[in-house]
Amino acid sequence: MKSDIERTNIVIVGRWNRFILNPDWVSRTLFESDKIQVEFSFDLLLPPRYVYDSIRLTTLDDRVIFTALSNSDEYMKITESIALKLINLLPHTPISGLGYNYGFSSAEHHIDEIVSFNDVFDRVLKSSLYRAVIKRNYQFEDYTLNVEHTQVENGLNIDFNYHYSFAFFKDNFNKLLGKMISHKKQTENIINNVYGEECNADQ
Repeated sequence: MKSDIERTNIVIVGRWNRFILNPDWVSRTLFESDKIQVEFSFDLLLPPRYVYDSIRLTTLDDRVIFTALSNSDEYMKITESIALKLINLLPHTPISGLGYNYGFSSAEHHIDEIVSFNDVFDRVLKSSLYRAVIKRNYQFEDYTLNVEHTQVENGLNIDFNYHYSFAFFKDNFNKLLGKMISHKKQTENIINNVYGEECNADQ
């Protein structure tokens, strides 16, 4: 099972002011470095992305996304600390929640291993299943775990989302420190127990 670094991130959902999250403020105040790279999209409607030392920040009106561009625990810890720093720096931003996301892909597995599909549709439509999605939600004391299996043309994608509501951490953002690593290990343990496989990093 291969870990997909592009789908492994921290998402903070809220009403973000992208006029504040400009290159100067991000480099000077958030990353405290003048060595950030600014990536622009050919689509002018998409916002710029900021990259600093294997950490990428994507800013949208309704969320910010922090991605560790290395699967190492060290960079995941740094990514988490900067994400929480942003919340502390902009305490008046309306935030609804924060999610830790981990994505995996496998060419060896099929969604039929998770649930058996009735092939009546295949026969009636005279076609084979191209794409299917199964979503599961598990409620724990402090967070909700959302697991999504997606059958794609070249295999199976599995995405884990550990969602914390703002009510959990509004009085103490540091309650989230260490969750990026602990949920990573929890996810790898689930993968190992369900599929009997180790997780390989996609560096």
